[in-house]
Amino acid sequence: MCIDLSKPTFNAAVETVVQDLLAAGQSFSAHDVTTEVRRRVLAGTLSIDLTENGDIFISGVLMPRVAHEQVREAVHELYHQGRMTGFDRSNNGSYWQYEAATPALIDDDAQLDADPPAQLPAASGATYDGTPTLISRLLSRIGLR
Repeated sequence: MCIDLSKPTFNAAVETVVQDLLAAGQSFSAHDVTTEVRRRVLAGTLSIDLTENGDIFISGVLMPRVAHEQVREAVHELYHQGRMTGFDRSNNGSYWQYEAATPALIDDDAQLDADPPAQLPAASGATYDGTPTLISRLLSRIGLR
């Protein structure tokens, strides 16, 4: 999968909409991007060269064709190229949903009830003082030790 370099104005239009959605922190799908690109092209705030994708009449006005399949591929490629920083995606079984990445939360239980810091295993040949290691503390917490 790669962006079709023969369609620079189409790609720029898709990326403009994606970057605006990212900046707003909104979750979105490729369908949302398709709808917004079409809306902006119809309103005249985005332009796509008619020779890149062909044309279509909308309400009697000749417009560039904005095919969802092409928008979807371009959106997925932007994600694969790492150009959606701070956003993750999940598949709901029908389509990919892009949403702001959730920062990792620190849970008090994750600190193992304030146990002393775990010791790294002793180096080979060194003496071990018997302090529980992180793995042994985790195993005892879940009842496997």
